Amino acid sequence: LTPSFNNIQVSRRYKHFDWLHERLQEKFSLVPIPPLPDKQISGRYDEQLIERRRVQ
Repeated sequence: LTPSFNNIQVSRRYKHFDWLHERLQEKFSLVPIPPLPDKQISGRYDEQLIERRRVQ
């Protein structure tokens, strides 16, 4: 959670959304829940991304 002057940024990993998606499907099985977008594999080793993950 990163507060700033006018908004709040919350960082989540794909696996957190995947977990939430599974729980929603279990609890609301009769409600159509859109699928998650594919997990991004390209760019995993981008220098900026590595640095952001390192400081988390």
